[in-house]
Amino acid sequence: MQLKLILRQSKKRADLHYIWHQKEGNLGDVKLLLAAGADANTVRKQDGATALIKATEMGHTGVVELLLAAGADVNASKKGDFTPLWIASELGHTEVVKQLLAANAHVNATQMQGNTPLALVSDTGNAEIVNLLLAAGAKVNAKNIDGVTSLWFASTKGHTEIVKLLLAAKADANAVSKMDGTTPLYMASQNGHTEVVKLLLAAKANVNATTTDRGLSPLLMASQFGHTEIVKLLIAAKANVNATTKDGETPLTVASGAGQTEVVKLLLVSGADNKKIRAVQGLEKSMALGRTIMGQVPQAFMRVSYDSKKGTKADLSNPTPNSTSQDFSRLKTMLAEGADPNVVRVAGFEPAGKTQTSGGVRYSTGKPGRLVNAEEGGITLLEYCRINRLDSIADLLVKHGAR
Repeated sequence: MQLKLILRQSKKRADLHYIWHQKEGNLGDVKLLLAAGADANTVRKQDGATALIKATEMGHTGVVELLLAAGADVNASKKGDFTPLWIASELGHTEVVKQLLAANAHVNATQMQGNTPLALVSDTGNAEIVNLLLAAGAKVNAKNIDGVTSLWFASTKGHTEIVKLLLAAKADANAVSKMDGTTPLYMASQNGHTEVVKLLLAAKANVNATTTDRGLSPLLMASQFGHTEIVKLLIAAKANVNATTKDGETPLTVASGAGQTEVVKLLLVSGADNKKIRAVQGLEKSMALGRTIMGQVPQAFMRVSYDSKKGTKADLSNPTPNSTSQDFSRLKTMLAEGADPNVVRVAGFEPAGKTQTSGGVRYSTGKPGRLVNAEEGGITLLEYCRINRLDSIADLLVKHGAR
C-alpha cells in the first residue's frame, strides 16, 4: 500500500485508522499520518477503540511512544471500560505498561466487572507487571463487584511469586468474596497450591474461615481432593478437624467418601470424630435394606389411586408377592451387619391419623417407592411390609427392633 499516494488522493484529512491494518507497527507510516494532521485520539465506531489502544494491543512500543507524544489520551477506554493500561497488563506487554505508567495512566482504573489491572495480572500470572503496578500505587486490596481481591486471584491460580509480592504490599489474607464467602486460603487449599497455603498461613490467614453458602472450610476441601501436604499444614495451624458443614459433612466424611485413604489416616490421628462416618455408613446400610425389601414388590403391585371422596388408597388386589430364600437370607445378613430398619422410610405415604386409612396406614397422592430419611415422613419399612403382605420379612424386622 502506498500511503503517500492515498494521502494525496484522499479528500478527507489523514486518519489513524490506517494502523489497524499494520501488524508490524510501521513507525514511518504513523509519523506520516500524524504529520498530515491525523487525530491521535480518533475513535473506531464499532468498539470505541483508539489508535493508542490498538497499538497497545499489538505491543508496538514505538507507535505507543509516538501517539503519546502526539497527545493521545492515555486513559481513553474502549467498550467495556478497557483502558490501554488494562489491555497492556492483560496481554503481558511489560514495556508498554512502563510507557503508559510514565504517561500517568490511571493504575486503579476498573473495567465493567470492577477488576483493576493489578487484579487481572494477579490472575494471569505476570509477576513483573504486578511489581510495576504496585510501585505505581495500585490498590492491593481493591475488590471487584464480587468482592474478590488480587490476592484471591493469585491464590486461586497458585502464582506463588505474586502472592509474595501482594502480601509484602499488605494484602489482606482474610479478604472474603461476596459470592460465597471464599478466602484466598480456601481457594489455595481447594486447588492444591501448597506453597501458597504456606505463605497465607504465615500471613495469619484464618484457617477455620468457612464459606457463607455451605459452610465449607479449607481443611474440608483439601481433604476431599486428597491434598495431603496441605491437610498437614492446616492441621498444624489448628484447623478444626471436626468442623461440620451445613449439609452435615466433615473433613473425615468427605475424605472417606472420596477414597482419600492417607487423608483419612491423618484426620483420625488428629482427633477427627468417626461417629459421623459410622452414621453415614449406617444410613447407607439401611438404604440398602430398604431397597432390597422394596425389590420384593413388583412395580405393578403397589398402585395408588385417588378417590376425591375417600382420599387415596392402595390397590391391594394383586396376589401377595413372595421373597426367595436367597433374598430373605440377604436381609438377615444386612440386619446382622447393622442395618437399622427404623432410620429410613418409604415416601408417598404418611402414618395414619388424620385422613382415610387402610390397614393402619394413611396414603398420600405422592408417588410411592422413594426411600428417604425417617424425619422426611413416609411410612416405615415395617409398615411397608405389612401393607404389601411381606409377613415373613415384617416378622424379621420386628426381631431386629423395627417399630
